[in-house]
Amino acid sequence: MRAGLPLVLPLASLVLVAAPAQAGSPVEARLRAVLTDPDAPGPIPVVRRLEVTEDRAVIGLEVPCEGPCKPLGDLPPSVENRYEAAVGALAALAPRVAQVDLLVARPGERLLPPKAVPVPHGPPPHLLNVRPDPDRFPWGQALAGRTVAISPGHGYIYYDALGGYSTQRGNIKWEGCGSCDGIVEDFGTHQLAVRYLIPLLEGAGARVVLVRERDENGVGAEVDDGNPGYAELAGTFTDGNSEGGLFGDYRVSSAPDATLQYTLQAPTTGEQLLSMWFVSGANRYEDALVEVEASQGPMHFLVDMTTHGRRWSPVTKLFLYQGEQVTLRITPPLMPVADRYLIGDAARLGAGTHSSGHAWWSMGAEPFAAFQEAPASVTQYGDVSIRPAYAEWYDADVYLALHSNASGADRSTAAGTATYRYNCGTYPDHSNDPPASACDDPTGSDRLQALVHAGLVGQLKADWDPNWVDRGTKVANFGEVRTLDDMPGVLVESAFHDNVRLADGSSLRMTDNQAMHDPRWRRAAAYGLYKGLTEFLNPGAPLVLNPPEAVAATRVSATEVEVRFAEVPGAKGYRVYLAADGRTFDAGQLVEASPARLGGLPSGAIIGVKVAAVNEAGEGRTSPLIATRASTRRAQVLVVDAHQREDAWVQEWDNRHDTALTHALALLGTEYALDGATEAALVAGLIDLTGYDALVFGLGRESTQHQILTPELRAQVAAAAAAGTAVFFGGTEIGWALDARGDAAGRAFLDDVFGAVYAADDAGAAEVKGAAGGWLAAVPAARLAGQDEDLMQTHFPDVFQLGTEGVAELTYANGSDLAGVRRGKNLLLGVALDNLVGPDARAAVLAGWLSEAVTLAPPDEMPSEDAGMPAPDAGTSPDAGAPAPDAGVAAADAGDGVRPGTEDPASGGCGCRQGPGAGPELTLGLLAALLLLARRRR
Repeated sequence: MRAGLPLVLPLASLVLVAAPAQAGSPVEARLRAVLTDPDAPGPIPVVRRLEVTEDRAVIGLEVPCEGPCKPLGDLPPSVENRYEAAVGALAALAPRVAQVDLLVARPGERLLPPKAVPVPHGPPPHLLNVRPDPDRFPWGQALAGRTVAISPGHGYIYYDALGGYSTQRGNIKWEGCGSCDGIVEDFGTHQLAVRYLIPLLEGAGARVVLVRERDENGVGAEVDDGNPGYAELAGTFTDGNSEGGLFGDYRVSSAPDATLQYTLQAPTTGEQLLSMWFVSGANRYEDALVEVEASQGPMHFLVDMTTHGRRWSPVTKLFLYQGEQVTLRITPPLMPVADRYLIGDAARLGAGTHSSGHAWWSMGAEPFAAFQEAPASVTQYGDVSIRPAYAEWYDADVYLALHSNASGADRSTAAGTATYRYNCGTYPDHSNDPPASACDDPTGSDRLQALVHAGLVGQLKADWDPNWVDRGTKVANFGEVRTLDDMPGVLVESAFHDNVRLADGSSLRMTDNQAMHDPRWRRAAAYGLYKGLTEFLNPGAPLVLNPPEAVAATRVSATEVEVRFAEVPGAKGYRVYLAADGRTFDAGQLVEASPARLGGLPSGAIIGVKVAAVNEAGEGRTSPLIATRASTRRAQVLVVDAHQREDAWVQEWDNRHDTALTHALALLGTEYALDGATEAALVAGLIDLTGYDALVFGLGRESTQHQILTPELRAQVAAAAAAGTAVFFGGTEIGWALDARGDAAGRAFLDDVFGAVYAADDAGAAEVKGAAGGWLAAVPAARLAGQDEDLMQTHFPDVFQLGTEGVAELTYANGSDLAGVRRGKNLLLGVALDNLVGPDARAAVLAGWLSEAVTLAPPDEMPSEDAGMPAPDAGTSPDAGAPAPDAGVAAADAGDGVRPGTEDPASGGCGCRQGPGAGPELTLGLLAALLLLARRRR
């Protein structure tokens, strides 16, 4: 506790009222501009003191009153954020300044340092809602039983001066970014936490408390007790008599057979969080059995209802199709205890939208804490200090405030990472951190900072840029750490989001802003943060492993498939997740090694596959998605995920590493059996191109940096095409990369295989349609995904001309520019199949081409060996001893975040899938494709 901690000021004169400062230097002028920026939200403070010397700065701010003038027990968010920006500006413009003194006052008062106000509450019992399932992790989880609180950036908060909600930061793009999305710190840090860091922590068994909404959907579906969708199936229930029920009421039962059920309809297509609301109490079950069932089959959880109630508590994340039904059934444990109550209150899918019209995930911590019905001891604070108070309310073990920095300068060259902990009220802000013996408040913060900083900077240097700038470990009186009571905490300024150009002579790989756009940077940063947190919470513990990138899946029989993947060093086993005719994956099956044969599958179903490595630390992120088909027919088609590109222009929503599954689902209305693989699996020799009648390559936005396959693979494709195998290539920059930025070999490949010649870089069109006289003439106009679509966005679609024996198959909207060219059985698209809006459009193109190019094999026409799959290694059992499927929580994908929308993130919410929520199977686009199926090419 720091109540009563004396404030020892570096200079007594600093507490005196000073005359208004004049801008005596360019640095002071820049600071004044940052502190009084009229475009920043919130009231503009009066700068009463501003002095910058060679190694020190003093900032004295008069904070105007908004409404009744209250004492400055907590600084308004606008002042906290302006001050944080000023420290960032000093770090960039005056790097020799080793300390900053912040002084604040109300009008007419003395300037004093802001005080630390401890959180006035006692921590609740340290328990988890969803209890770990040891059977799911036979080798353990390194962070099981630990709770990590994360504060990811700012978000929308209310400013009286504006009369509405605003973000703290604007959208910033590095010089030359062109079509890049730009970085808004309020959202970029949230994406880094939710899509990359949280899956690592939860895979290792940690419970994560986010001080903002976690689910990224702008829609939600909620069922409260007494509403349609809520049912009491067995036992006698009565009204509860404690406070905290959602909408003021809830239901209870002490019957040993008590059973209640929520039935929800998925409000959108994509990943969405399933959460529960209940009123906790000492006489509740510590291990209530919760069964969740959707089209992926049942999942089971044990939920502790004695603690952490009266708020939305996450259960698991599910991929669902809009309208798909989900049931959540709650019963006592198998051995019920007398005088224990089962609680029925509410369940929710997704999150929804705040009254301001902004999605809940984009809101700041202040409105979110109120939405979670946090107590007055938490909600008394403004949006900055409420974050550590909220984390203390959840009784977290450790607190991480994740920000990005800003210099405030135009065309800034400031770069690098700095971390801060609380200055104990005695050390100047921005000074190098003192030893723990002199300042470590709350206890453990010094060690936490050292480990998190070393983990983050070390990982960025190892995986991203060996010249990454390390700005060191510092202390400050920032509101994100000031109100911490007994929980160690650190604030991370991960990079400068306003670093838009490199300094002359810089050895950096790229600007911080460009790096922050890149999923590879985000992945490295998240792993570094996770590494530091793990070392703090469990010193010496192992870390979760990266997934295999080389993965292949082949059809074995009508109900069985085989999955082969590259071994991951250090893995004890692997979890293989399967999805039938869609993207709703099951709870996964634990297998010992590759290859693994998995049976009991529905005949004829398209089977999505992803793999994660499991070790003593837990489970890491999952591999790219591929697909196969359990069928009575031999596999005639190989579908390859060849979209490996990740950079500042191709972020998570432009490459979800699921293009193979997108292409496979486009064949759902046909009967062709297929196998699937990543490009890495082809390179590693896990599968080859021979033995197939058709090769389908999803190339997405692949371009020059990542190549259009390797030269060796392109040679194999050309050889297969020459031998009569049908080849499909779809992607937006294939022609640009192989021709305009390629060489004679690339141009020859386009002409020899596809009869195409590159003509232009960007069609600038909004749709494609079938060309007269081609196989796809009946394909109706299909819209291309734009920036408002929750699909792979369409950038720079290639325009082609006819080459040797080329035939026009698709045109852009003007009817003359060619979007698709065929030579013989081989089809090249200037757009990605993933760019076509709607499952019917994708089916019309891919299934229409395949029906002309390949004659469907009869049932039970099996070759002597599996097509394309090398024989198993000597001494390796094909079955690999896979146990029965585990019941439990499917680990979330890193980088699987879904922006708000109503379509499947990559398949467009395939209306042709089987199961709940599926749309009509035979809509106009698919009818066109099926009509083409009748025209077999002989």
